[in-house]
Amino acid sequence: MGVHPGDDEKRPCASLGFDSIPVYVAGEIDLENLGTLDHSGIRHGRRHGAGRDSDSLRRAHDAGDISTSPYDLRLRSGALQRLSFRDDAPAGQTSGESRRMKSAILCSLMAVAVLVGCNRRQGSDIRHGALHVVATESHLTLVQRLASDYCDLFPGVTATVSGTSTRGAIVDLVNGKEHCIVVDRRLNEEEHKAADNAGLVIGENEVAHDALVIVVNQQNALASLSTAELEAIVAGRTRLWPNVPASKLHGAIEICLTGRNSGLYELLTRTFFKLPTDVPLTAVASSQDSVLQYVAANPEALGIVSFAIWKDTTQSVAQRWKKNVRTVALLAKGDDGVETAVNATQRSIYDQVYPLTYSLFVFTSEKIPGTGYGFSAFVTGEVGQRDFLYAGLVPKILPYRTIQLTQE
Repeated sequence: MGVHPGDDEKRPCASLGFDSIPVYVAGEIDLENLGTLDHSGIRHGRRHGAGRDSDSLRRAHDAGDISTSPYDLRLRSGALQRLSFRDDAPAGQTSGESRRMKSAILCSLMAVAVLVGCNRRQGSDIRHGALHVVATESHLTLVQRLASDYCDLFPGVTATVSGTSTRGAIVDLVNGKEHCIVVDRRLNEEEHKAADNAGLVIGENEVAHDALVIVVNQQNALASLSTAELEAIVAGRTRLWPNVPASKLHGAIEICLTGRNSGLYELLTRTFFKLPTDVPLTAVASSQDSVLQYVAANPEALGIVSFAIWKDTTQSVAQRWKKNVRTVALLAKGDDGVETAVNATQRSIYDQVYPLTYSLFVFTSEKIPGTGYGFSAFVTGEVGQRDFLYAGLVPKILPYRTIQLTQE
Protein backbone atom coordinates (compact mmCIF):
# COMPACT_ATOMS: atom_id res chain seq x y z
CA MET A 1 0.00 0.00 0.00
CA GLY A 2 3.01 2.26 0.10
CA VAL A 3 2.81 3.03 3.84
CA HIS A 4 5.51 1.75 6.18
CA PRO A 5 4.90 2.22 9.94
CA GLY A 6 8.01 3.39 11.71
CA ASP A 7 10.03 3.61 8.50
CA ASP A 8 13.12 5.79 8.90
CA GLU A 9 14.59 7.26 5.75
CA LYS A 10 18.26 7.67 5.09
CA ARG A 11 19.08 11.29 4.33
CA PRO A 12 21.06 11.49 1.06
CA CYS A 13 24.14 13.67 1.12
CA ALA A 14 25.11 15.98 -1.70
CA SER A 15 28.45 14.67 -2.90
CA LEU A 16 30.75 16.66 -5.10
CA GLY A 17 33.25 15.44 -7.63
CA PHE A 18 32.70 15.35 -11.36
CA ASP A 19 34.40 13.22 -13.98
CA SER A 20 35.51 16.28 -15.91
CA ILE A 21 35.38 20.06 -15.76
CA PRO A 22 33.41 21.57 -18.65
CA VAL A 23 35.00 24.31 -20.70
CA TYR A 24 32.72 27.17 -21.65
CA VAL A 25 33.89 30.30 -23.42
CA ALA A 26 31.40 33.17 -23.30
CA GLY A 27 31.23 35.92 -25.90
CA GLU A 28 33.33 36.41 -29.04
CA ILE A 29 36.60 34.53 -29.29
CA ASP A 30 39.68 36.72 -29.47
CA LEU A 31 42.11 34.64 -31.49
CA GLU A 32 45.07 36.82 -30.58
CA ASN A 33 44.51 36.26 -26.86
CA LEU A 34 43.20 32.73 -26.90
CA GLY A 35 45.75 31.59 -24.35
CA THR A 36 44.64 34.18 -21.78
CA LEU A 37 40.86 33.92 -22.02
CA ASP A 38 38.99 34.86 -18.85
CA HIS A 39 37.19 31.69 -17.77
CA SER A 40 34.86 33.54 -15.38
CA GLY A 41 32.25 32.98 -18.07
CA ILE A 42 31.81 29.48 -16.65
CA ARG A 43 30.06 31.00 -13.66
CA HIS A 44 28.89 34.40 -14.80
CA GLY A 45 28.49 34.25 -18.59
CA ARG A 46 25.54 36.17 -20.01
CA ARG A 47 22.55 33.91 -20.52
CA HIS A 48 20.84 35.13 -23.67
CA GLY A 49 17.10 35.62 -23.40
CA ALA A 50 16.98 35.66 -19.58
CA GLY A 51 13.65 36.68 -18.16
CA ARG A 52 11.64 36.10 -21.34
CA ASP A 53 8.45 34.08 -21.50
CA SER A 54 7.97 31.21 -23.93
CA ASP A 55 6.44 33.31 -26.73
CA SER A 56 9.11 36.01 -26.76
CA LEU A 57 11.78 33.35 -26.30
CA ARG A 58 10.60 31.52 -29.40
CA ARG A 59 10.42 34.76 -31.43
CA ALA A 60 13.93 35.71 -30.30
CA HIS A 61 15.23 32.27 -31.24
CA ASP A 62 13.60 32.41 -34.68
CA ALA A 63 14.96 35.92 -35.25
CA GLY A 64 18.45 34.74 -34.37
CA ASP A 65 18.83 36.73 -31.11
CA ILE A 66 19.62 33.62 -29.07
CA SER A 67 22.86 31.87 -29.88
CA THR A 68 22.88 28.09 -29.78
CA SER A 69 26.63 27.84 -30.22
CA PRO A 70 28.71 26.82 -27.19
CA TYR A 71 30.86 29.92 -27.43
CA ASP A 72 28.82 32.29 -29.57
CA LEU A 73 30.70 31.94 -32.86
CA ARG A 74 27.56 33.19 -34.61
CA LEU A 75 26.19 29.81 -35.62
CA ARG A 76 23.46 30.84 -38.04
CA SER A 77 21.55 28.91 -40.73
CA GLY A 78 23.62 25.81 -40.09
CA ALA A 79 26.91 27.48 -41.10
CA LEU A 80 29.70 28.66 -38.85
CA GLN A 81 30.91 32.19 -39.55
CA ARG A 82 34.24 32.05 -41.36
CA LEU A 83 37.30 33.03 -39.35
CA SER A 84 40.14 34.73 -41.20
CA PHE A 85 43.79 34.56 -40.19
CA ARG A 86 46.62 36.93 -41.04
CA ASP A 87 49.11 35.57 -43.54
CA ASP A 88 51.82 37.98 -42.48
CA ALA A 89 54.00 36.49 -39.78
CA PRO A 90 55.36 38.74 -37.02
CA ALA A 91 58.95 39.87 -37.28
CA GLY A 92 61.37 37.02 -36.60
CA GLN A 93 58.73 34.35 -37.21
CA THR A 94 58.95 32.06 -40.26
CA SER A 95 55.96 31.14 -42.39
CA GLY A 96 56.25 27.57 -41.11
CA GLU A 97 55.96 28.77 -37.52
CA SER A 98 52.95 30.87 -38.50
CA ARG A 99 51.25 27.86 -40.05
CA ARG A 100 51.99 25.78 -36.96
CA MET A 101 50.50 28.53 -34.76
CA LYS A 102 47.34 28.61 -36.90
CA SER A 103 47.08 24.82 -36.68
CA ALA A 104 47.46 24.97 -32.90
CA ILE A 105 44.71 27.61 -32.66
CA LEU A 106 42.35 25.57 -34.81
CA CYS A 107 43.05 22.44 -32.74
CA SER A 108 42.31 24.41 -29.57
CA LEU A 109 38.98 25.60 -30.98
CA MET A 110 38.04 22.06 -31.97
CA ALA A 111 38.98 20.76 -28.51
CA VAL A 112 36.81 23.41 -26.82
CA ALA A 113 33.89 22.49 -29.09
CA VAL A 114 34.25 18.79 -28.29
CA LEU A 115 34.52 19.40 -24.54
CA VAL A 116 31.46 21.63 -24.50
CA GLY A 117 29.48 19.24 -26.67
CA CYS A 118 30.29 16.29 -24.42
CA ASN A 119 29.06 18.13 -21.36
CA ARG A 120 25.65 18.96 -22.79
CA ARG A 121 23.08 16.55 -21.48
CA GLN A 122 19.89 18.28 -22.55
CA GLY A 123 18.76 19.33 -26.03
CA SER A 124 20.92 21.38 -28.36
CA ASP A 125 18.62 24.42 -28.05
CA ILE A 126 15.23 25.32 -26.61
CA ARG A 127 13.26 23.69 -29.44
CA HIS A 128 15.20 20.58 -30.39
CA GLY A 129 16.58 17.54 -28.60
CA ALA A 130 15.94 15.75 -25.30
CA LEU A 131 14.32 17.23 -22.21
CA HIS A 132 14.34 15.41 -18.88
CA VAL A 133 12.52 16.96 -15.94
CA VAL A 134 12.55 15.60 -12.39
CA ALA A 135 9.57 16.65 -10.29
CA THR A 136 8.48 16.19 -6.71
CA GLU A 137 5.99 13.31 -6.68
CA SER A 138 3.11 15.49 -5.47
CA HIS A 139 3.26 17.54 -8.68
CA LEU A 140 4.31 14.80 -11.11
CA THR A 141 1.02 14.69 -13.03
CA LEU A 142 1.00 18.47 -13.46
CA VAL A 143 4.62 18.56 -14.68
CA GLN A 144 3.90 15.76 -17.14
CA ARG A 145 1.11 17.91 -18.60
CA LEU A 146 3.46 20.91 -18.81
CA ALA A 147 6.13 18.85 -20.57
CA SER A 148 3.54 17.54 -23.05
CA ASP A 149 2.42 21.09 -23.85
CA TYR A 150 6.06 22.14 -24.33
CA CYS A 151 6.53 19.32 -26.85
CA ASP A 152 3.37 20.43 -28.64
CA LEU A 153 4.91 23.89 -28.98
CA PHE A 154 8.27 22.49 -30.08
CA PRO A 155 7.73 19.12 -31.85
CA GLY A 156 11.49 18.69 -32.14
CA VAL A 157 11.73 18.12 -28.37
CA THR A 158 11.40 14.66 -26.81
CA ALA A 159 10.48 14.94 -23.11
CA THR A 160 10.56 12.52 -20.19
CA VAL A 161 9.41 13.32 -16.66
CA SER A 162 10.19 11.32 -13.52
CA GLY A 163 9.10 11.75 -9.92
CA THR A 164 11.12 11.63 -6.73
CA SER A 165 11.41 13.31 -3.34
CA THR A 166 12.22 17.01 -3.15
CA ARG A 167 15.55 16.34 -1.48
CA GLY A 168 16.42 13.67 -4.04
CA ALA A 169 15.70 16.02 -6.96
CA ILE A 170 17.83 18.80 -5.50
CA VAL A 171 20.73 16.45 -4.72
CA ASP A 172 20.70 15.24 -8.34
CA LEU A 173 20.70 18.86 -9.51
CA VAL A 174 23.70 19.98 -7.44
CA ASN A 175 25.58 16.79 -8.36
CA GLY A 176 25.12 17.52 -12.07
CA LYS A 177 22.98 14.45 -12.73
CA GLU A 178 19.93 16.51 -13.63
CA HIS A 179 19.60 19.95 -15.21
CA CYS A 180 15.90 20.76 -14.75
CA ILE A 181 13.79 20.06 -11.65
CA VAL A 182 10.40 21.20 -10.33
CA VAL A 183 10.19 21.21 -6.53
CA ASP A 184 8.19 22.73 -3.68
CA ARG A 185 10.86 24.69 -1.83
CA ARG A 186 13.96 26.80 -2.37
CA LEU A 187 17.45 25.41 -2.02
CA ASN A 188 18.80 25.64 1.53
CA GLU A 189 22.22 26.95 2.54
CA GLU A 190 23.85 23.51 2.42
CA GLU A 191 22.56 22.88 -1.11
CA HIS A 192 23.60 26.33 -2.37
CA LYS A 193 27.10 25.71 -1.01
CA ALA A 194 27.31 22.33 -2.75
CA ALA A 195 26.27 23.93 -6.05
CA ASP A 196 28.86 26.71 -5.62
CA ASN A 197 31.59 24.17 -4.87
CA ALA A 198 30.63 22.25 -8.01
CA GLY A 199 30.87 25.42 -10.12
CA LEU A 200 27.18 25.35 -11.04
CA VAL A 201 25.07 28.38 -11.86
CA ILE A 202 21.57 27.54 -10.63
CA GLY A 203 18.68 29.35 -12.28
CA GLU A 204 15.62 29.77 -10.04
CA ASN A 205 12.13 30.44 -11.37
CA GLU A 206 9.13 30.80 -9.03
CA VAL A 207 6.17 29.51 -11.04
CA ALA A 208 3.09 28.97 -8.84
CA HIS A 209 1.63 28.87 -5.33
CA ASP A 210 0.32 25.80 -3.50
CA ALA A 211 -0.68 24.97 0.08
CA LEU A 212 -0.62 22.15 2.63
CA VAL A 213 -4.03 20.71 3.52
CA ILE A 214 -4.96 18.81 6.72
CA VAL A 215 -7.07 15.71 6.04
CA VAL A 216 -8.99 13.44 8.45
CA ASN A 217 -11.31 10.48 8.17
CA GLN A 218 -15.02 11.14 7.62
CA GLN A 219 -15.73 9.72 11.09
CA ASN A 220 -13.72 12.58 12.62
CA ALA A 221 -16.04 15.50 13.51
CA LEU A 222 -13.19 18.06 13.63
CA ALA A 223 -14.10 21.10 11.51
CA SER A 224 -11.16 23.45 12.14
CA LEU A 225 -7.84 23.83 13.94
CA SER A 226 -5.71 26.79 14.90
CA THR A 227 -2.11 26.76 13.71
CA ALA A 228 -1.05 26.51 17.38
CA GLU A 229 -3.18 23.37 17.82
CA LEU A 230 -1.74 21.87 14.62
CA GLU A 231 1.80 22.62 15.77
CA ALA A 232 1.11 20.91 19.12
CA ILE A 233 -0.06 17.80 17.27
CA VAL A 234 2.87 17.51 14.83
CA ALA A 235 5.35 18.37 17.63
CA GLY A 236 4.00 15.52 19.75
CA ARG A 237 2.67 17.66 22.60
CA THR A 238 -0.91 16.65 21.77
CA ARG A 239 -1.10 12.92 21.13
CA LEU A 240 -4.71 11.99 22.01
CA TRP A 241 -7.94 12.94 20.27
CA PRO A 242 -9.74 13.60 23.61
CA ASN A 243 -7.41 16.63 23.92
CA VAL A 244 -9.09 17.90 20.74
CA PRO A 245 -12.73 17.65 21.92
CA ALA A 246 -14.24 18.76 18.62
CA SER A 247 -13.03 15.52 17.00
CA LYS A 248 -15.37 13.40 19.20
CA LEU A 249 -12.81 10.60 19.04
CA HIS A 250 -11.25 8.75 21.97
CA GLY A 251 -8.05 7.12 20.72
CA ALA A 252 -4.52 8.22 19.86
CA ILE A 253 -3.85 10.63 17.01
CA GLU A 254 -2.30 8.60 14.17
CA ILE A 255 -0.16 11.00 12.11
CA CYS A 256 0.67 9.93 8.57
CA LEU A 257 3.04 12.00 6.40
CA THR A 258 5.53 11.48 3.61
CA GLY A 259 9.14 10.97 4.72
CA ARG A 260 11.82 13.38 5.87
CA ASN A 261 13.24 13.88 2.37
CA SER A 262 9.92 15.12 1.02
CA GLY A 263 9.22 18.79 0.53
CA LEU A 264 6.01 18.45 2.53
CA TYR A 265 7.87 17.22 5.62
CA GLU A 266 10.54 19.91 5.32
CA LEU A 267 7.99 22.68 4.79
CA LEU A 268 6.04 21.54 7.82
CA THR A 269 9.00 21.12 10.17
CA ARG A 270 11.36 23.89 8.99
CA THR A 271 9.24 26.59 7.35
CA PHE A 272 5.80 26.72 8.92
CA PHE A 273 6.90 25.29 12.28
CA LYS A 274 10.43 25.21 13.69
CA LEU A 275 10.30 21.76 15.25
CA PRO A 276 13.30 20.72 17.38
CA THR A 277 12.51 17.00 16.96
CA ASP A 278 11.00 14.72 14.34
CA VAL A 279 7.26 14.42 13.95
CA PRO A 280 5.98 11.37 15.93
CA LEU A 281 4.64 9.50 12.92
CA THR A 282 2.44 6.45 13.17
CA ALA A 283 3.00 5.73 9.49
CA VAL A 284 5.40 6.99 6.80
CA ALA A 285 3.82 7.13 3.34
CA SER A 286 5.77 6.67 0.12
CA SER A 287 3.59 9.28 -1.62
CA GLN A 288 0.91 11.81 -0.81
CA ASP A 289 -1.68 9.57 -2.48
CA SER A 290 -0.69 6.94 0.07
CA VAL A 291 -1.37 9.47 2.85
CA LEU A 292 -4.94 9.73 1.57
CA GLN A 293 -5.19 5.95 1.44
CA TYR A 294 -4.07 5.60 5.06
CA VAL A 295 -6.43 8.30 6.35
CA ALA A 296 -9.35 6.78 4.43
CA ALA A 297 -8.76 3.42 6.13
CA ASN A 298 -8.10 4.64 9.70
CA PRO A 299 -10.74 6.70 11.57
CA GLU A 300 -8.23 8.18 14.04
CA ALA A 301 -5.68 9.20 11.41
CA LEU A 302 -4.57 12.72 10.54
CA GLY A 303 -2.62 13.41 7.37
CA ILE A 304 -1.28 16.37 5.42
CA VAL A 305 -1.11 16.62 1.63
CA SER A 306 -0.63 19.37 -0.93
CA PHE A 307 -3.62 21.23 -2.34
CA ALA A 308 -2.44 20.00 -5.77
CA ILE A 309 -2.95 16.37 -4.71
CA TRP A 310 -6.31 17.15 -3.11
CA LYS A 311 -7.54 18.83 -6.32
CA ASP A 312 -6.09 16.23 -8.69
CA THR A 313 -8.88 14.32 -10.41
CA THR A 314 -6.72 12.26 -12.78
CA GLN A 315 -6.14 9.35 -10.35
CA SER A 316 -9.29 7.22 -10.15
CA VAL A 317 -8.07 5.18 -7.17
CA ALA A 318 -7.28 8.31 -5.16
CA GLN A 319 -10.72 9.67 -5.99
CA ARG A 320 -12.27 6.65 -4.26
CA TRP A 321 -10.15 7.25 -1.16
CA LYS A 322 -11.19 10.90 -1.04
CA LYS A 323 -14.81 9.86 -0.57
CA ASN A 324 -13.88 8.72 2.95
CA VAL A 325 -11.60 11.72 3.67
CA ARG A 326 -12.28 15.40 4.23
CA THR A 327 -10.23 18.53 4.81
CA VAL A 328 -9.94 20.56 8.02
CA ALA A 329 -10.04 24.36 7.91
CA LEU A 330 -7.39 26.47 9.66
CA LEU A 331 -8.15 29.44 11.86
CA ALA A 332 -6.65 32.70 10.65
CA LYS A 333 -7.01 36.31 11.75
CA GLY A 334 -8.59 38.74 9.33
CA ASP A 335 -7.86 42.43 8.97
CA ASP A 336 -10.21 43.07 11.88
CA GLY A 337 -8.20 40.77 14.12
CA VAL A 338 -10.99 38.21 14.41
CA GLU A 339 -10.15 34.54 13.85
CA THR A 340 -12.18 32.77 11.20
CA ALA A 341 -12.00 29.28 9.70
CA VAL A 342 -10.30 29.38 6.30
CA ASN A 343 -10.34 26.50 3.84
CA ALA A 344 -7.66 26.07 1.20
CA THR A 345 -8.99 27.49 -2.07
CA GLN A 346 -7.43 29.26 -5.03
CA ARG A 347 -8.68 32.56 -3.64
CA SER A 348 -7.38 32.01 -0.07
CA ILE A 349 -4.01 30.86 -1.45
CA TYR A 350 -3.80 33.84 -3.80
CA ASP A 351 -4.67 36.28 -0.99
CA GLN A 352 -2.31 34.33 1.33
CA VAL A 353 -5.07 34.25 3.93
CA TYR A 354 -4.68 30.49 4.25
CA PRO A 355 -1.75 29.99 6.67
CA LEU A 356 0.11 27.06 5.02
CA THR A 357 0.79 28.59 1.60
CA TYR A 358 4.07 28.04 -0.26
CA SER A 359 5.62 28.40 -3.74
CA LEU A 360 6.69 26.01 -6.49
CA PHE A 361 10.00 26.47 -8.29
CA VAL A 362 11.77 25.37 -11.46
CA PHE A 363 15.55 25.11 -11.07
CA THR A 364 17.92 24.72 -14.02
CA SER A 365 21.68 24.25 -14.25
CA GLU A 366 22.39 24.13 -17.98
CA LYS A 367 25.72 25.70 -18.87
CA ILE A 368 24.31 26.59 -22.28
CA PRO A 369 20.62 27.48 -22.66
CA GLY A 370 18.86 24.37 -23.95
CA THR A 371 15.58 22.55 -23.49
CA GLY A 372 15.67 22.83 -19.69
CA TYR A 373 16.06 26.60 -19.92
CA GLY A 374 13.35 26.76 -22.57
CA PHE A 375 10.98 24.66 -20.44
CA SER A 376 11.54 26.95 -17.45
CA ALA A 377 10.65 29.98 -19.60
CA PHE A 378 7.65 28.18 -21.07
CA VAL A 379 6.25 27.38 -17.61
CA THR A 380 6.05 31.11 -16.81
CA GLY A 381 4.42 31.88 -20.16
CA GLU A 382 0.70 32.02 -20.87
CA VAL A 383 0.19 28.34 -21.72
CA GLY A 384 2.25 27.08 -18.79
CA GLN A 385 0.56 29.37 -16.28
CA ARG A 386 -2.87 28.26 -17.47
CA ASP A 387 -1.91 24.65 -16.70
CA PHE A 388 -1.37 25.63 -13.06
CA LEU A 389 -4.68 27.49 -13.03
CA TYR A 390 -6.60 24.52 -14.45
CA ALA A 391 -4.92 22.22 -11.90
CA GLY A 392 -6.49 24.29 -9.12
CA LEU A 393 -3.30 26.08 -8.08
CA VAL A 394 -2.45 29.77 -8.22
CA PRO A 395 -0.08 30.66 -11.11
CA LYS A 396 2.69 33.13 -10.43
CA ILE A 397 1.42 35.32 -13.29
CA LEU A 398 -2.36 35.21 -13.57
CA PRO A 399 -3.45 34.66 -17.19
CA TYR A 400 -5.86 37.27 -18.44
CA ARG A 401 -8.25 37.71 -21.32
CA THR A 402 -8.90 41.00 -23.10
CA ILE A 403 -12.61 41.55 -23.79
CA GLN A 404 -13.59 44.11 -26.38
CA LEU A 405 -16.79 45.94 -25.48
CA THR A 406 -18.71 47.56 -28.30
CA GLN A 407 -21.84 49.67 -28.32
CA GLU A 408 -24.63 48.81 -30.67
